Amino acid sequence: MSKKEKSLHEKVKNFFGRRDTTPINFEGLRAVPYTVSPEVFKDISSENNVSHRIRSLKDLYEHVYTKKLAEYHLEAICQHIQDLLNVNQSTETRHIVFQFYCGLIHGQLRNMTIMRSYFFRLILLHNLPDDLMPRFDMLKALSDNGKTITNFEEEMGPFLLNLFLDFVAVGKEADLLALFTNVIKFNAAYLDDDVIEGFVKQIKKTCSCSKKDEDVQESLNVFEAILCYSHLPKTALHPFICTLCATVNLENFVPCSWKQMRNLMGTFAGHSVIFHLCKMLQDLTGYPDPKIIRGAVYFISMALWGPNKVLTLKVFPTSIMPSFSRAIDRNDKCIAYEIISALSKLVSECGDQLEYGLVWDSILDVIGKILDSEFYSATSSCNKALQDFITLAEKHCPEDSHERLYKIIDKCSEFRNEQSIKQLILYKEKKLCGFNLDFFIVFGELIEKFFRNESRPAIQLEVLKIIQRVRPKSFYYFEEDLVDQIILQHVSIAVTVPDVSVRKEAVKLVITMAESKNGHGFYEIMEIIEKIMIECLKLDDSSVDSCSDVVAAVEGLISIFKKKLFDFYSHHCIEVFNLLVHHMQQQYQNLQYGEELIKIRKMILEFLFQIRANKRKQIGLPTENGLDYHLFLLCGSDDDKDPAGSVPSSPAPGSPTLAPAVSYLNFGQAYQVILTCLKEEKDWNILEMVFRELPILLRNKVLILCGKCSVNALCSILYNMIHDNKSGIPGILKNAPPRLTRTDVHCYIFPCVAALTSYHSCIDSHIQRLLNHCLQSGLVSRSAKICMEGLTLCLLEMQNSMLKLLPEMLLKLSKISATKIVAVPVLEFLSNLIRLPHLYVSFVEDQYMSIFAIALPYTNPFKFNQYTVALAHHVLSMWFLKCRIPFRRDFAKFIAKGLRSNLNVPRELPTQKEVDNSSNEMSTDAILNLHTELMETGLDLMARFTFGMCTNVPQRSPIAEFLLEKGQKSSWLVGNKIVTITTSGCGTKSFKHGLCENCYTSSHEMTKSLEKVEPIFMDPDTFDSRPAKFTSQRKRHCSAIQRTNTTFSKEILSNANKSKDDITLHYKRNTDLDYSHCQEPSAEFTNVDSNAESKEKEKINRHLCSCWCTSWAEVHIRRPTGSTSWMMRIQNQLFLPSAPPEVPLSILSSLILPQKPKVKEEEESEAGGLQSSESDILSLIESEKELSCEGAIEITSSQKSNASMRRTNSSPDMNTGWLQQSLEAETKCPASEESVILDRDQTELKQPSGKLSRKQDPVERVKPKNLKLNLNSINKDRSYSVRSALSANIDASNPPPFEQRLYKNEVQQSATGSFRDRGHTISVMSPSRPTGSENSAKAPEVSHRSGMSPSFVFLQLFHNSSFGPASQKPLLLQQTEANNRALNVLDHIPPYDTHKIGIVYVDRGQADNEVAILSNDFGSARYVAFLRGLGTMVNLCDIDPKKTYLGGLETNGIDGQLGLIWHDDVMQVVFHVATFMRNKESDEMRNEKKKHVANDSVMIVYNESEKDFEVSTIKGRVTNAWIIIQPEDFDCNIVSVKHRSEELVDMFGHTESYLVSDRSLPVFVRQMALHANLASLIISRNQQSSPKFAQVSNWLERLRAIKRLRSKVLEDLKKKNENFEFESPYDANDYDDFTDYV
Repeated sequence: MSKKEKSLHEKVKNFFGRRDTTPINFEGLRAVPYTVSPEVFKDISSENNVSHRIRSLKDLYEHVYTKKLAEYHLEAICQHIQDLLNVNQSTETRHIVFQFYCGLIHGQLRNMTIMRSYFFRLILLHNLPDDLMPRFDMLKALSDNGKTITNFEEEMGPFLLNLFLDFVAVGKEADLLALFTNVIKFNAAYLDDDVIEGFVKQIKKTCSCSKKDEDVQESLNVFEAILCYSHLPKTALHPFICTLCATVNLENFVPCSWKQMRNLMGTFAGHSVIFHLCKMLQDLTGYPDPKIIRGAVYFISMALWGPNKVLTLKVFPTSIMPSFSRAIDRNDKCIAYEIISALSKLVSECGDQLEYGLVWDSILDVIGKILDSEFYSATSSCNKALQDFITLAEKHCPEDSHERLYKIIDKCSEFRNEQSIKQLILYKEKKLCGFNLDFFIVFGELIEKFFRNESRPAIQLEVLKIIQRVRPKSFYYFEEDLVDQIILQHVSIAVTVPDVSVRKEAVKLVITMAESKNGHGFYEIMEIIEKIMIECLKLDDSSVDSCSDVVAAVEGLISIFKKKLFDFYSHHCIEVFNLLVHHMQQQYQNLQYGEELIKIRKMILEFLFQIRANKRKQIGLPTENGLDYHLFLLCGSDDDKDPAGSVPSSPAPGSPTLAPAVSYLNFGQAYQVILTCLKEEKDWNILEMVFRELPILLRNKVLILCGKCSVNALCSILYNMIHDNKSGIPGILKNAPPRLTRTDVHCYIFPCVAALTSYHSCIDSHIQRLLNHCLQSGLVSRSAKICMEGLTLCLLEMQNSMLKLLPEMLLKLSKISATKIVAVPVLEFLSNLIRLPHLYVSFVEDQYMSIFAIALPYTNPFKFNQYTVALAHHVLSMWFLKCRIPFRRDFAKFIAKGLRSNLNVPRELPTQKEVDNSSNEMSTDAILNLHTELMETGLDLMARFTFGMCTNVPQRSPIAEFLLEKGQKSSWLVGNKIVTITTSGCGTKSFKHGLCENCYTSSHEMTKSLEKVEPIFMDPDTFDSRPAKFTSQRKRHCSAIQRTNTTFSKEILSNANKSKDDITLHYKRNTDLDYSHCQEPSAEFTNVDSNAESKEKEKINRHLCSCWCTSWAEVHIRRPTGSTSWMMRIQNQLFLPSAPPEVPLSILSSLILPQKPKVKEEEESEAGGLQSSESDILSLIESEKELSCEGAIEITSSQKSNASMRRTNSSPDMNTGWLQQSLEAETKCPASEESVILDRDQTELKQPSGKLSRKQDPVERVKPKNLKLNLNSINKDRSYSVRSALSANIDASNPPPFEQRLYKNEVQQSATGSFRDRGHTISVMSPSRPTGSENSAKAPEVSHRSGMSPSFVFLQLFHNSSFGPASQKPLLLQQTEANNRALNVLDHIPPYDTHKIGIVYVDRGQADNEVAILSNDFGSARYVAFLRGLGTMVNLCDIDPKKTYLGGLETNGIDGQLGLIWHDDVMQVVFHVATFMRNKESDEMRNEKKKHVANDSVMIVYNESEKDFEVSTIKGRVTNAWIIIQPEDFDCNIVSVKHRSEELVDMFGHTESYLVSDRSLPVFVRQMALHANLASLIISRNQQSSPKFAQVSNWLERLRAIKRLRSKVLEDLKKKNENFEFESPYDANDYDDFTDYV
């Protein structure tokens, strides 16, 4: 309709002024019929003109529309205006009239009967095109919009069908279809099939041509009405289906179309519809529009497999698939897409129910046909649908159809997702299992397609995993090289793969391949890995973190090295090693600090630090079972190779196996990398690891030395890192802690410097000095402990360098603050220095003063623990005894002042954290008392030895024992000393010739023996006539002078002069002494006549009267640090019955002179000391007086007829021929030679030879082995033997048995006169005075004895007119049982410390076998050498346990034949060596050995098992510390300490291990064991006793015993005398009554 017509139509509608919005009350208006007046009829009649008539109709319109007309008025109105519809009327007029009719019909619709037929006829016959729509409006009004068609039922359907084409022409199909819909709904019974069919066909045409949505919607409404209210003729079924197939392609009408189709399929014609739809799919020519086919596919899928499918339809998928397959032949993308969607619905809805493969085969055939079609492309819309379907099919497809499915996936693999491809690869993997002729083809295609040509990393990773699984399985059927050739051919492109994860997995694959490769393929793999590692170095700083592939490569290479190391051939290890080292060199050429690169460098360095070499130079690595080594891979360089012995690295395939060649791994390259790291690396984590591992690596000297590594270079680098202030450290370090300081870095370097001390032989002298300076610079840092321990090792290892640096070092140490960190190391340094006398031989006063200044602060008990304080006092005591005597007086003042300063209690006591638990338990008073006691013992030691030296335990001679046996004895307490005075005496009445009975009997028997005994016993000149042979050894200062047991000739003194020394120290006597020659009588003596003999007898008898035996006295002073005994004779004339005649000097020589053994000294290899003036020696020669140094040395000239005598204040000159007495009468054995290696205190047992007498039996001539110890006491048997010899008749023809009997019962003593170096200025003492009369419980009564009273002697020596307070007066000890018992207890406390230390040897395979360890009865050569350096081996049967500390060892052979002992000036040590003890058959568990070894606080374990020794192996509760020695190559050892408790760790320390040479090992280990034993004993005492007595020192015990005795005596005095004042003030006017204490 044109705009003009529309406007006319609207104009006509609005002509009557009616509005749809105007509400009209029709019921009210119609209640009263409206009568049309005649005038109105006249106005509308034809009499008037048209315009007037039109106006009249307008006026009438409102009435007829709203009011009920009177009867027949309707017909009348129609009659009057029917001419207005003639053709000759204008269109507007006709439209107005039709509009009036519509209003008239609307108003009178209920009242019309026959007029309805009239109006329909009017509409039917008025067939003017212009009036189509007014007619249609009139029809809708007449039929009430199609609801009522009464009076024209039969004609309504055909009429509407005829109007369809007219409406199509004007584009108003929707209006007509809407009216037809209502007609069907309300009047379907009046519509014939042809009308329905006609409308369906017209609608099909309309839907196919129309572009209006309202037309399609109304068409679908008609279809819905037909299906709901009418029936669809069979002939109309096909167009009906086609129409819906077309409309379903319209997006807005898909639901509606599907609704109509579903309604249709829900009827009886459902299967027919499916049939028609399939027929449509198969007809390639009948339906040119593909949309209809697509719609058909859609309806099939929705009806059969859709979510709202038609349940009444029972159609199998196999019936539909042929139609789908035929539809694909149309080559239309839309149809293919819909088919794919349909199949997706099928699989989604019924996938689990499609159990048999026939359905899946048909489905997959359709999909395969789509993939093979020409129209299919990757960009088409159906591609995505297809991939979705395949994904869906993967979930539901049965295994029978997998082959078809994966073929489809393989065809479109480039479009499939990663998961689908992975499933495909897994499917292909199954085909590769087992024997397959196409294996290499399938395998190669798989790798090439999905790895080489694939760009997705996930798929490439999956292929690599498949290869790793398939490869080992394929070796059962195919050659390994063939399989690997295919793999390497494609995997080699991994170098260019951009994804790092793929490269990483490829590296892992080739690493796995390389682990099993022996031929050329190994080197191909190394090339691939090398290329990957090089690519990492080409990355810039922004992408260096993506190097995880190189990380994997390095891990793999290290794994290959570890596995190949134990293979038959070793060249692969060298290749891997070189590759890693080369990569490190490249990294340091272009140093970057990405996280992954740092990790790579750290991994390689950690690997290099794990490499080890054994004594055979074999390269090894640590494994679970310890260190394993390659048999044919040695540490060295290419220069070490033997050209004649070269063998191919691996045999050719099929060739016979050849012997492997020896290969050399040049560790020097790795060492250079480490040096470069130290110089160039700036990452702190790497440097920290290097500093931590470098000391451990340096322990393997074989690796360093065989690798030709420059130790000097390492020392220089470490020195520069410490002293180069321009290095920028730590500011330039990366990844360092925020508060890292330069000192912190140095603390990591110092352990490395300390570890270099074992390479002293490889380090230049100037580098050694630099090394020493480094350690000294660390003394002021937190690493002071490590540096101090390093200096201690330097002291042992670099003695030549330390000789010059030691004074300066001691001065620096004296300036360093005394802290707890360095306390123990500093004291151990000084303690070890004592054992190296040649280092301090040239010390002057300043050096000794520095040592005392260093040690004194550590005696502060308020600041340091008990172990430190005890060790400090020990060091002070030892060094005081080592220093020269002229210096001691000043040193004594300095030490005393320092000790007294520690008596001041600090204002703020240390807190709980600052002092260890053992010190905390002690109160301030207890600490003060302990220090006071320690100070008292120290002052007592200095008071004794400031002006001279002597032994700590006196030894009575037999004659002295004879003289004092029945004498009087009294004891006094004078301060902290006990003075015991014993005077000689016998009967008071003369018996015969002026002698008492005892003297007469003894002198008479002695006279007989003197007639028969060899003159050598009497005349010293006989022995002196044969000068001994001596050799001057070295020069020493006067403080080092030692006692000798022989007389010196002028030749000796002249040699001393030539040596320009203070005194000659060491001499060497001929090993074999001719004893028989010494015993030959001189001619002069044998020619004496009988008259002379009788005169001599009378003279002797006269000399042996009671006068001389009552003029002797012994002054025995017991002190905390030892005892001193003086044997004296009063020179004043005594008022006795007879004059005191002189006694022959030969008889009194043994009384005056101490017992001296003959000593054979070994030459010392070192010479040193200070040159002194020759005037001292010359003056002694000229004056023929004895040369006495340190107050106890006598030297006489053998060429003098009358030997010079030693003088004391109370004795005349005595013959010094005591050497003869010691050889003949005193049963002394020659001392063993002294072996001076490192430690001058160390001695060795020698077997003397010689004859006692020409008449002796050969068996009796053999002298027993004796220990060179200073045991100055003798047993009762010996005293009794001498007394019996003097009093019994002895056959003159058989004197040797008498001497021999005495000889066998004696143990050789190392007397103070033996030639000893500075370490032996005090000889070791016997533990007690064995004299029976000394400490007897019951003393002889004074009233029954003759001679001098002890009080007489005491008052001559000790009386003072005023002693001061009562507490300072001498206290007389009454002869009571309690007092005598107290003295016995004191004498049984040795004035030296005793230690017992266990030693076990662990051989191979014994690390965890206690019985096997204890069953060892021998060890390696190095073990034996260690024992020899540790102490002196002695025969236990020759040792007197009362004089030598054996720690419980039996001397009867139960605990073996040999023992190992050591001693110095203040201690005795016994080593319980398990290999020396017997293995008893009855003692299978070796408990006899274990009771000694396992009950020692410290155990030395010489571990050659090459495995770690666990402390629980040898079970025991006593041992607290285990010093474990692991022998290494190049004569070095690793020494470590294991502790039982943390308390010992805190007190003793030494948690690190040390590398010590074989030369220094005995001294180092012995000192460590002694210190550990001291700490262990302190801990044990703290646990067992009160803190007051928690100090381990025999000197303290002796002091406390004296103090306890004094307290008891004072308490007894107070009880006796109530007025006794303990603390009475001293008054100068008061004088003491000496009778109170005598």
